Amino acid sequence: MPSDDEGDLSFTWLRPFGAERAFAAGETVFRAGDPAHEMY
Repeated sequence: MPSDDEGDLSFTWLRPFGAERAFAAGETVFRAGDPAHEMY
C-alpha cells in the first residue's frame, strides 16, 4: 500500500474513460511529430 506522500500512481481511475484497441504486430500507431488526437 503506498504511503500518503507517494500518492496513488495507479491508472485504474482512468479505465472508465478509455477503450481497448488492438494493433497488428508491426503496425505504426503514430509517428514522431503527429498531432495528438488520442492517448496510448
